[in-house]
Amino acid sequence: MNMQFPMMPGPYNVTNKMALAPALYIGDLDENIQEEFLYDFFSRFGPIHFVRIMRDSATGKSRGYGFVNFIHPRDAEQAKQYAQYEKLGRKHIRIMFKRNIREIPPEANIYIKNIDPAVNVKELHEFFGEAGPLISAKIATDSEGNSLGYGYVQYEKLEDAQSAREKFQGAKLKEQDLVLDKFVPKDQRASNAEKKNLYIKNLPTNEQNMEEWVEATFSKFGDIEKKLCKKHQTENKWSAFVCFKSEESANKAIENFQQNPKVESGNTEPLYVGWHQGKAERQRELKRNHQEVTNNTNLFLKNLKEEVNEEQIKNAFQQFGQITSVAVKEWQASGGNKKAKFGFVAFSS
Repeated sequence: MNMQFPMMPGPYNVTNKMALAPALYIGDLDENIQEEFLYDFFSRFGPIHFVRIMRDSATGKSRGYGFVNFIHPRDAEQAKQYAQYEKLGRKHIRIMFKRNIREIPPEANIYIKNIDPAVNVKELHEFFGEAGPLISAKIATDSEGNSLGYGYVQYEKLEDAQSAREKFQGAKLKEQDLVLDKFVPKDQRASNAEKKNLYIKNLPTNEQNMEEWVEATFSKFGDIEKKLCKKHQTENKWSAFVCFKSEESANKAIENFQQNPKVESGNTEPLYVGWHQGKAERQRELKRNHQEVTNNTNLFLKNLKEEVNEEQIKNAFQQFGQITSVAVKEWQASGGNKKAKFGFVAFSS
């Protein structure tokens, strides 16, 4: 959703023939922040050309970042300097000039652990800024905005990042010693780590010693580093976790039980052996699967006329298949000089 204002589109301010300021990227936005709030917040620094919060095309929910375009470059500089890391909602925003991601050296990003919970992101930026100019800093937080004890700093130059690793490794910030490491992108973390942990369910229900059964059944594939057996609190069901010493052994176990399924005593389904997933990994997979479904079955409607309502939309689209939900939303800019109407139609397939 864009907030457009009385200004001709294009890269120039037609009024005075000056180039418009480059867009400011606003990251770590609270999902409840709306365009009108962002406009009101930044307009104190000068006239704004447009404000935009990036949203999921299927749900309309904020993706946690947006852009602000000032008319005058000096106003953008002021906003970046004085609004950096201010708290909007539950999060501290990160501000940088929009740029091509390829211009930012990934090797100049540092992963920081053991951050004192009392340290805020502005203090982290100032501390690491002693080694050279930073593009941004970030402290990971939970849903309530509380520090999770780790974060990142992105330097402009690789040599400054290398200097920071040498200078600040083990340095004390408030009450804790910092631990610095090379930043690894999310999409590379799983591939870099060995997969050795298995999750097993549908185990036999008549075994007197489940740990011995798991050891005897899975040790034939390789050395086991550790294992854990858990019994259901109310039902006579068991599950287990097995960590092998090597990924090769874990792969052998999975392949064996996939190729030779066996129903153990007290079960109606074969013994399940698969890769163990942590909570965060499971949530990412569920979210990915949900997005694949919603992106294929949801329609986003924009530029709706003022008189259009949900019933009219349902009547117009039901000829194409079963509709599960219809929603019509309205948005109005601060001051009431701009408004828009949009909607969503969700089909069952």
